[in-house]
Amino acid sequence: MDVEGSVPIRNGERAGGPESLGYASAWTELADHLAWLDAVLRRARARFQQRRVPPESVGLNGIAVFDAEVDAILDAPPWRRAAAPAPELDELDRAVAERARQLRSRTAASRPAVALPLRDLGQAFGLNADELAICVVCLAPEIHAEYGRLYAYLHNDVMRVQASGALALDLLARDDQHRLALRASLDEPARLFRHRLVQRAAAGAPLEGALTLEGEVLRYLLGASPASAGEAIDGPALGDLVLAPTTRAAADLAVELFTRRQLAWIGVHGPVGGGRRSLAVAVARRLGMRPALLRLGDEDASQDAARVERWLRAARLARACPVLDATGTEPARSTRAARELERALGDGAFALAFTLSEAPLAPPRLGPELVTSIAVTAPRAALRAEAWHRFAGAQDAAWDPAELDAVAAVFPLTPGQIHRAVREATALQRRRDLAAGLAAGLAGAPSEARVAVAGDALRQACRGQASHNLDRLAERVTCAHDFGDIVLPLDEERQLRELVSAVRQRELVLERWRFGEKVSTAPGLCVLFFGPSGTGKTMAAGIVARELGMDLYRIDLSRVVSKYIGETEKNLEALFDEARRAHAVLFFDEADALLGKRSEVKDAHDRYANIEVAYLLQRIEAFEGVTVLATNLRKNIDAAFLRRLQFCVEFPHPAEQLRLRIWRKVWPDPSVLAADVDLAFMARQFELAGGHIRNVALKAAYLAADEGPAIHMVHLVAATRREFQKLGRMCVDDEFGSYKHLLPRRT
Repeated sequence: MDVEGSVPIRNGERAGGPESLGYASAWTELADHLAWLDAVLRRARARFQQRRVPPESVGLNGIAVFDAEVDAILDAPPWRRAAAPAPELDELDRAVAERARQLRSRTAASRPAVALPLRDLGQAFGLNADELAICVVCLAPEIHAEYGRLYAYLHNDVMRVQASGALALDLLARDDQHRLALRASLDEPARLFRHRLVQRAAAGAPLEGALTLEGEVLRYLLGASPASAGEAIDGPALGDLVLAPTTRAAADLAVELFTRRQLAWIGVHGPVGGGRRSLAVAVARRLGMRPALLRLGDEDASQDAARVERWLRAARLARACPVLDATGTEPARSTRAARELERALGDGAFALAFTLSEAPLAPPRLGPELVTSIAVTAPRAALRAEAWHRFAGAQDAAWDPAELDAVAAVFPLTPGQIHRAVREATALQRRRDLAAGLAAGLAGAPSEARVAVAGDALRQACRGQASHNLDRLAERVTCAHDFGDIVLPLDEERQLRELVSAVRQRELVLERWRFGEKVSTAPGLCVLFFGPSGTGKTMAAGIVARELGMDLYRIDLSRVVSKYIGETEKNLEALFDEARRAHAVLFFDEADALLGKRSEVKDAHDRYANIEVAYLLQRIEAFEGVTVLATNLRKNIDAAFLRRLQFCVEFPHPAEQLRLRIWRKVWPDPSVLAADVDLAFMARQFELAGGHIRNVALKAAYLAADEGPAIHMVHLVAATRREFQKLGRMCVDDEFGSYKHLLPRRT
């Protein structure tokens, strides 16, 4: 078998040529190994022919064992044959030895950068020359079917075209002592089987079963990349990552420890999207390694062992650094996978391994001096602002720096979420610009043109990063109002604006000015809105959420409070966990139903009710978002809640001047009001809160819709009487003053 780059040996001829030159490609390496196998097969054929006994019955060769064959074996036992080899085999033995010497020489001279599958397989799994030779024997029939015919001939059975343990011993053993060493390589605990490189057919005696290469190993030797080496992952360099100072210091320490050969395992833990994977990739590449990722994920847990085994084998073939992502998996499941990785490290398969998880995994049993962990913490506002500016600068778009700082302060996104939000905001603005151009009858700006990303597009992209199930426990409230729509006394309106400002300036006050260290306060904000029904508490909560660009969720207490002991706490835990993921404003309407005063314990019900209140106190204090509590009666709120409040805004019953402002603002378009409508009279005469005024206006609009294009005073009078009837309040005709004649007759 002559190929370019190989040195032919025939009939014992000594090899010549530039054998000191290494292999230039995988094919030249493979061709030389097959040429060596040709020499081995010539020698095996000669040995076989020497001891072969003609069959006693034509056509039964390989099917039955005859007396002549038994006599020949007993006259020349296999253990004595090597002592007196036939002279004609000497030349073939020398040819095989010369081929083997040439293979070793050229392999050693090959450049490490050249991909040589057989050499790399041996190095990755620590195979010796005999084990690698067994792999070549198994590989040959997968390349040329003619080798299967040769194997069938040497097996004396036309059906056995695959290699077997017995055939490998006959082909490779130099003497009985070497045969015993080879036999050990064919046992199940040996490297070939422990690493699942070679598979043995279950049927038959151990030496008689067919030997085949594992599928991915075969594809690798034929030139394919290891398919199970994990996901191909990319990312920025370590110096380009947006990391908290403590996280960066831990990463730099890990690099230094590995450089000093004092590290073999790095556990990276932290919140999803916090940059754990990017950090592991960056550290691996700083150390000159190629990371190979395996995510346990939602796959069938019963298949974990096989998946981990294939991944580790492929990672060794690819000379990659294993990164095991156990995010979202059960502790027992992730521990089992980590133990497999630990065994591979113990075998010397890898110099370094990573695990990724949300909480720290159980440390491997490698010794504390070889293990370290890196905690990826949720980024604070200053770090988020850095990420926003960095990722936005990489996009072909124009950004308002103040808007970037604002969303960094309000939305507690991870670096991964920020990166996605920047791209989504850019794409959203491009679509808006294109739609606006089409609506104007223009062709629209080309998609690759530089766009100026508006603040609302940015905030919409931020809200789109939330992956949550908050709708199970709360109701999303849509608000179309702003500060221009709400009517409050001047001081209360200022408090609402101060509330919005406090959320936006949390980073400046708590981090840059370091008030967070001084007062040990949580970064979240808890506020109380109190006042009579209909005074605008829900509307104010919606305005605050809209000003911040966040969603408002009103808590449905019927889904949270449970009569079963312990269930309310579970529901509250789920509620706040989902709210954290949703980056939403939580609105507890009628909060005194849940946050009422704790009482003296007289029975078990009192004790558990107090536990619920205490638990809610802890969760509200630890929540990093905005919590709005609304109640009609401030005195019903537990005193411990009042201490934890940053703002307490009263919504008083509006005085006449405020009521007049509300009456004027409640109409969508003033042109629908007829000239006879007397809003000053309505504000002066009826002490209605804003919510009730809104109901009267809406009812009047419905009444007017049946009669004409405008709303008249008669409609307001009728609607006001209906509102009083609904509230159960007495309303005599004289209260309508000069307009009582507009009242509909009762009979």
